[in-house]
Amino acid sequence: MPWYAYYFPKGSVHAGDVVGTITYKQRNKVIASANMVAAQDLPGPNIFEMIAIWWNRLIGGFVGDDGIAEPKLYNQMPVINDKNAQS
Repeated sequence: MPWYAYYFPKGSVHAGDVVGTITYKQRNKVIASANMVAAQDLPGPNIFEMIAIWWNRLIGGFVGDDGIAEPKLYNQMPVINDKNAQS
């Protein structure tokens, strides 16, 4: 099962920037690890967007919302159970 670690960059993200890591394990042993990289440029928020974000986080603090967007994963490896594999 793969394990993901996301980074939360501040500001702009450019194509090729490392935005996380992915680690594949088999029987609790790491078999592969790689960086996740951004596929396209994404500009950081402008001053008005920053004020709106600050305001949403301020108000969200009072109602229990953490104010942080959830990361999205667009591809996931299927679990393959090989009963004939050697341990």
